[in-house]
Amino acid sequence: MATFEKRSKRIKIEGNINKNNEKLIKGFLQAKKIAGLSEKTIYVYKCDLYTWAKYLHDEMEDLLIEDCTEDDIMEYISFRMEDNHVNRIKVIFSGISSLYDHLRRKRIVTENPVSLIERPKKGLPVVEKHFLNIEQAKELQDKLSKQDDLQLEVYINFALSTAGRVTATSNLRWDNIDFDNRVCENIKEKGGKIVDFYFSEKVKDLLLKLKEVRKKEDIVNDYVFLVKYDKEYHKATSNVLRSWAKKAGKLIDIDNLAPHSLRRSFATIAKANNLPLEDISTILNHESTDTTKIYIKEDKGKISKSKDMIGL
Repeated sequence: MATFEKRSKRIKIEGNINKNNEKLIKGFLQAKKIAGLSEKTIYVYKCDLYTWAKYLHDEMEDLLIEDCTEDDIMEYISFRMEDNHVNRIKVIFSGISSLYDHLRRKRIVTENPVSLIERPKKGLPVVEKHFLNIEQAKELQDKLSKQDDLQLEVYINFALSTAGRVTATSNLRWDNIDFDNRVCENIKEKGGKIVDFYFSEKVKDLLLKLKEVRKKEDIVNDYVFLVKYDKEYHKATSNVLRSWAKKAGKLIDIDNLAPHSLRRSFATIAKANNLPLEDISTILNHESTDTTKIYIKEDKGKISKSKDMIGL
C-alpha cells in the first residue's frame, strides 16, 4: 500500500504497488530532489507515477516498469485520457518519460519507450482493451490448430484456460504440472507470491503433446515455454510471451492482443457463463473481487434486459 503526503494534504493510493517499481520511483524522485526541482514538481511526479504503478499492478499483471513497451504505455495514457484534459495528459506523459530518461542514465533500461510515442497535442488514439468473446476465442483456437507452431498454440490455449499472469506462466516448469488433477502448483510470481493454475482437458492434451515433441527432439529444459538463442534453449521471458500473444492476435485481426487481454477474456467469458465472481477471483489469484470486477466487460445488452424486467 503506497501512501504519501504533502504538508497537510494527504494523498492515498489504494491498492498494491510492486516493490521493485516503487524502488525505481523513489530513486527517481530522490534524484530530482537533489537536482533542485521544486517541491511542487516533485509532488506532481510522485502522484502521477504512483498512480501509474498501481495501474501496472492491477490492470497489467503487476508489470515491471523496466519491462513496459510502447503499447503498454499507450494503453495507460489512453485510459487516463478518459477523464483528463489534454494538458493534464501532457504532464502525466512528461513524468513517465522523465522517469525512463533517469533509468536509462542509470543503465536500468536501454531505451525510453515514451520517446517512440507522439507527444499529445489534441489527443492520442485510444488503445482498446481487448476482451475476446467466446466466438473469437474459439476462432483463435481453431486457427492456431491449423498453423505450424505447436508452442504458440499451447501457450495461447494455456493462457485462456488458466487466466494466469504472464510472469507466472513464464516461470512454469514441468515439475509444477499435475496432469492427473489438471493443476499447476506452486508457481512463482513477481514478489515471491506462489499461485496455482487449473487447466482444461484440451490444454492437458496439448501440454502432453508438447512434452512428447521435446523428448523426440532431445530438448532438455525444466521450463515449459522456451525460446532459442545463441544455439541454446532458454525460458521464454514475459516480453517473449507478450510477442507471442500479439502474433496470435493477428490471426483474428487484432493488432495488440496481450497476455492480460487473455486474462480479461477468461473473466468476461466465465461471468457470461454464470461462474460466481468469487470463483473467478480465485482463479485469477486476485486478493479482492473488486479487482476482478475491473477485468470483466459487462454485457450491456444483458444488463438492459435485466433492467427492463423491473418495469420502470
